Amino acid sequence: MNKRSTNLIWLIGSLALAAVCLYLLLPLLCEKYVLPQLTRSLPFSIRTITLSTLSPTTISGTVELHQQDREVLSLPRFELNYTLSSLKNREIDSLLLESVTLNLETDGDTIYLTPPPAVSHQRDGHSGISLSAWPLAVRTVKIKNGVIILHSKDGGAENAITLLLNGSAALDFATMADGSKVLRSISATVQTGGNTALTARLEANSNEGGENIDIAATIPNLAQLLPRRGAAGNVDTEGSLDLTLNLRLHNFRQLVSFQLSALLDNFRLSSHGTSITQQSPENPVTIRLTGDSKKIDYSLTNLALATVRQIDLASDGTITVQDQTTAAAGSVTVTVNEEVVPTFAADYTATIDRKGSSIDLAVTTGPMTVGNRFSSGPVTVHTFLDMNQTGVRGRIEGSTPALTELQRDLRASGVAFTFPFQFPPPSAKSPPRAGTVTVDNLSLGNTSLATFSSTLTQLSGEPGIGFQSTLTSDFDNRMTVNCNGEALLNFPLKLSCTLPATPFDSSLLPPPLLPPGIPRITGTIEAAVDAEHDTSALRAEATVSFYGGTVIKGDTVLSGIDVKVSFPDLPKFRSAPGQICTIGNISSGTIDMGGAIFSFRTEDANSLFIEKGQVSWCGGKVELGSLLLTRDMDRLSTTLYCDRLGFTDLLSQFGVEETEGEGALNGKIPISWGKEGLVFDDGFLFSTPGDGGIVKFGNTRQLQQGMAGMNQSAYLDYSLMALENFAYNWTRLKLNTIDDNLLLTMELDGKPAAPLPFGYNKGRIVASSRGPGIQHPIRLDVNFTVPLRDLFRYGKNFQSLMENM
Repeated sequence: MNKRSTNLIWLIGSLALAAVCLYLLLPLLCEKYVLPQLTRSLPFSIRTITLSTLSPTTISGTVELHQQDREVLSLPRFELNYTLSSLKNREIDSLLLESVTLNLETDGDTIYLTPPPAVSHQRDGHSGISLSAWPLAVRTVKIKNGVIILHSKDGGAENAITLLLNGSAALDFATMADGSKVLRSISATVQTGGNTALTARLEANSNEGGENIDIAATIPNLAQLLPRRGAAGNVDTEGSLDLTLNLRLHNFRQLVSFQLSALLDNFRLSSHGTSITQQSPENPVTIRLTGDSKKIDYSLTNLALATVRQIDLASDGTITVQDQTTAAAGSVTVTVNEEVVPTFAADYTATIDRKGSSIDLAVTTGPMTVGNRFSSGPVTVHTFLDMNQTGVRGRIEGSTPALTELQRDLRASGVAFTFPFQFPPPSAKSPPRAGTVTVDNLSLGNTSLATFSSTLTQLSGEPGIGFQSTLTSDFDNRMTVNCNGEALLNFPLKLSCTLPATPFDSSLLPPPLLPPGIPRITGTIEAAVDAEHDTSALRAEATVSFYGGTVIKGDTVLSGIDVKVSFPDLPKFRSAPGQICTIGNISSGTIDMGGAIFSFRTEDANSLFIEKGQVSWCGGKVELGSLLLTRDMDRLSTTLYCDRLGFTDLLSQFGVEETEGEGALNGKIPISWGKEGLVFDDGFLFSTPGDGGIVKFGNTRQLQQGMAGMNQSAYLDYSLMALENFAYNWTRLKLNTIDDNLLLTMELDGKPAAPLPFGYNKGRIVASSRGPGIQHPIRLDVNFTVPLRDLFRYGKNFQSLMENM
C-alpha cells in the first residue's frame, strides 16, 4: 500500500472518529453552550435542560425550571421526532411531553407562572410570540400524564387545585414566502382528572376571512370546578356542564361574532339556605348567548331560586355596549306557584353608565299583571354603585304609581323605596345609612284605609335588613300599628308589632270594613305580636286585649266588657286555655243580668269553646257548662243551671207586672237557639223546700187571665185577693216555648199572709164581712204567655249571627 493510500485511510478514519466523538459530545456541548444561550431570557432563577438523546430523527431529554426555591416546571421526558427533510422544511413531526408538572400561582384575580414584579410594569416593546407566525411547524403535540397544580398565594398545600392532563393536538401550517409557518388549523382533544374532570374538543381554522374556533367541553362534576372557597366555606355546587362555543375572530384580536350554549344538568348552587337550581330534574338550565363585541342576544330558561318556595325564572333579551354605557332590553318571567301566586311576566329596559368606579343601573318596566290577581303600574328601579379599594357602597331606588290586588280591589298607591347598602357590611367604624319605604295610600275600592312608612337599615352581621314600620289608619278610628324586626337573606324573619291602647268604635269604620248586621262595638283595644319565620315554618304569638267595651245590637246591650286573649302558636288560630272574659251587665228587652264571667279558648279561626260561664241574675247566679260554637253551626243548645234566683225579680223580668216579695228559686232551664228563634224546653225552677216566703202580686187582672180555667166564683175572688199578700210554702215555675211565645206556668202552695173577709158556707168559701176572716190554704196554677220578642231583643236567626262573627 503506497503512502497516499495510507494517508487517505488515515484521514477517513480521523474524520469518522471525529464524527463519532462529535456525535457523542453533541448533547453535552448543547447543554453546556447552546441551550443556556437559548434559555437565557426566560424569567427563572434556575433553568436546567438535559438532552438524553440526540439523533438525526430524535431529540429527547428533561427540563427543570425554578423560581427561587419554588419549582415551576418539571418535565422528566420530552421527545421531538423529525426527519432531515422535515427539518429542512422547518417542520417537526411530533412533540411528546410526558409526566410534565406545571406549578401555577393565583392571588384570586390573576394566574401566573412566576410572581409579578414588585416594581415597574412597563413593557419593552416586544410583542411576544405571534399566534399566526411560527419559526417551526409542529405537526402533532401529545401530552401524557401531565399535572397542573394551582396554588393559592395565601393558602397551604391542602387548598391547591390539582389537574391531571392528557391530550393531543394535530396542527396544519402553511409556508410563507420567507419560510415562516402560519397556523391554518388545529384539532385537539383534552381530558383532565384530579380536582376537575373535563373532556374538551377544539377545532380551529384560519383563512383570509378570519379565524373560526369551535370548542365543546363537558364537566361531569361542577363541585370540582367550583369548590367551597373562602373563610366561610359555605358554598356547595352540584351538577354537570355541557358547553359549546363558536368564535369568529379577525387576526386573533378582534371579535367578529360568537355563539355560546351551556346546559347545566342536576344543577344546584347553595349558600346560607338559598339555592340556585333547575326547575325540574328532566329540564336542565339552558343559557344561550349570540352576538359580537357590541351586541349580545341572550336567553335563560329552566332556572329556579329555591328558598322557602321554589321561584322559577326565565329571561331573554338583548345587551348592547357602547363606550361607557351598557343597555339591555328584554322580558322576565317569574313563577312561584301557580296555585299560590300566578306567573309574573314583564318587559324591561335597563342602562348602565360606568364612569370610573361608579355604575348607574336604571330598569323600567311597563304595566304588569300577575295572573288575574295582581297588577301594577310602570315600575322604575335605579341602582347606584361606587366601588373602590375598601369595598362597594350603593343605593337602590324604586317607585310605582300603584300596586293592586284585583279580586278585592285592594290598592297601594304612591309606592316608593330607597335602600342604601355597602360591602363589607356596616360596622362601628362604618355605620349603616337608613333607607325608606312609603305608601301614600292603602285603599279598598274607593275607600281610603291607611298610610304606611318604614325605615330600612342594612344589618352589620349576616346579610339582611332591619326595619321599623308604621301603619296608620286613615278613617275616624285613628289606629297606629308599629312594627320592627329584621329579615335575613337566607329567609329568617323576625317581627314584633304593637297596637297601643286605642279607642275603638265599629260605627266609625268605613263601609267596606263593616260586615252587614254586625253590632256596634265600642271600647279600647290593644294588641302585640311577635313572629319568627325561618326556612321551615312560621312561629308567632300574639296577645289581644279589649276592655271597657260595649256591644249594642238593637235593644240588646252588653257593657263593661273586659277580655284578653293569648295566641301562643300562630298561625294556628288556637288560643291558650282558660282565657277570661268578664261582662259588667247584659240587658235584652225586659231581661237584665248583672256581671258575667266566661272561661274560653279558641280552637281555630272558625270555632270558640266556652269552658264554663257564670252570670249574675235576679240576685242569684246562672251557670253553664262547656259549649262549642262554630261558624257553620245552625243551632245552639245548652242548659242553664240556676241557683237562688230572686222569685219576684224573675217574674218581673218575664213580664209579670207589679210583683214584689221574697224567696229564691233553683233549677235548670234547657234552651236552644236556631232558625226558629229561642226555644225553652221544659225549664223547671223550684223553691227550696221549707224555705217559703211572702209574695205580693199587684196586677191581679194579669193573674186572672192566667187562671182562665177557674170558674168565676167567690173562690176565684178569694184566690186573687190572697195573691195580693200571699205566704207561700213552695212554688214551681215551668218554662216552655209555644210558637213565638214563652209559656210560663207558676205553681203556688200557701195561704194569705193575713185573714181575708171571707167565710165558709156549706164547705164553700164565700165573701163575708162578719168575723175575723179566714186564711184558707190554696194551691194555684197560673199560666203566663209572653211574646219572646218582648223579652229578648236578640234577633231571631242564630245562624246569621254566627256567620257575621
